[in-house]
Amino acid sequence: MNKIHKFFKVIIMFYYAKRLTTIFMMLLSISTNITAQQSTKDIKWVDGDDFGKSAQIPYWFKDSFLEIELDLEEALDEEKLLMLYFHQEGCPYCKATIEKNFSNPTTKDFIQENFDVVEINIRGSRSITLPNGDVVDEKVFSKLMQIQYTPTILILDDNGLNEPLERMNGFRPLPVFQEALLVVSGKDEELGFTLESEPHLVKEIYFSENFDLSTFTGEKPIAIFIEKRDCAICQQMHREAFASKENYKALNDWHVIQIDIDEADQEIILPNGISQKIGDFIEGRGVDFFPTIILYGLGETEETFRMDSYLTNYGVRSTLQYIESGDYKSQPSLQRWADKTRVARRAARGD
Repeated sequence: MNKIHKFFKVIIMFYYAKRLTTIFMMLLSISTNITAQQSTKDIKWVDGDDFGKSAQIPYWFKDSFLEIELDLEEALDEEKLLMLYFHQEGCPYCKATIEKNFSNPTTKDFIQENFDVVEINIRGSRSITLPNGDVVDEKVFSKLMQIQYTPTILILDDNGLNEPLERMNGFRPLPVFQEALLVVSGKDEELGFTLESEPHLVKEIYFSENFDLSTFTGEKPIAIFIEKRDCAICQQMHREAFASKENYKALNDWHVIQIDIDEADQEIILPNGISQKIGDFIEGRGVDFFPTIILYGLGETEETFRMDSYLTNYGVRSTLQYIESGDYKSQPSLQRWADKTRVARRAARGD
């Protein structure tokens, strides 16, 4: 009788243990989902303290001889695309791209399955063989590809370097990065990460309602914020970079307007005096990242520069200073200008 009693006692204990395990797993799942929902709004994609720090290039990137045509042929033979990843040492946006994008397990698996990745150091001296047979170093190749930001990613198909399938200038937060990979690969998959957003535009006090930009040419530098509703990255940059004291003060000295892609028929008069509908303006400039900020230097009637990547407070401020100073006229590379400016500031401080 005692054996039977013990047997049923074990059965009952096992039953309740199983129920408790199920309940625990459900609660853990709910907690994880809630945490994910709470964290997506305020994820710190790039750490401002990471300036000067680097992340190790993933071991699974292709060990390439840097013969672009050969790399492309090998990728296409395996029904893949070729991804060129341009980076440099000490770049916080590169570090974030490696640690938050390439190291994401789902994204990593997807990239390995659909892309061959070749890394290019924009300061490097390794020899690269171009499709026409010319041999240049990494620095020259980066100039030829007009690399302004690091990281920059070029994705190539059988059209090669002449017509990249995709170009990602600067850092892309993981969901935006994933979406771009899905689009260019033509795959319909769920990579498992979305961002929360509010269904409205964020308005800043320095935004003007005067869309006749020609009246400010020669009076102020001009900035056009191109945004869309339900844009989590736009809203995050407004909470962070665009709301910082430094950038708030700087942008008060600019003529700044915000245009909504949903207001395609609204007219805007450009600095050159030409009137154009917002929809045509955006399409004509190939804008595919939001927010994109198009900048006109003082007295300029054509686009001087654009910010079309996720930037920190420092990144936005540096870009504004680059245009405000007029140094873009003598130094066409923002990256080199920023390096020289940083060195000069350190020297002035006696570092």
